[in-house]
Amino acid sequence: MSPQRRAAILAGAAESARMERTRTLHNLHGSGHVLRARIGECQERKASLPSGMPEDIARWEADVHAEFAGMPLLRDRLDAAPQQDQFAITAGGAYDRIDYQLQVLEMIIRSLDEG
Repeated sequence: MSPQRRAAILAGAAESARMERTRTLHNLHGSGHVLRARIGECQERKASLPSGMPEDIARWEADVHAEFAGMPLLRDRLDAAPQQDQFAITAGGAYDRIDYQLQVLEMIIRSLDEG
């Protein structure tokens, strides 16, 4: 195999991986918006979250963090969200935390979309 062919194959594989990561992040971003909307349905910011919601938040955050397992700088950026015990949070605190993480995801997705 020629060096040019090998380079083309590697470049294609890298582009495919970038596109797959972007697609996964878009999906996580969409599910994060749905989660934030569900949290926003709570009437009081200081109210406890409905049953099951803290677990949904923890699951979404774990999925997001898994995408950045080998990228400590991006994980640090996500971890800069307001820290709270994810199983004893208020609706307002959860909303703010998810909102921050969605903003970080948007920034990352934009940079990936720009190539």
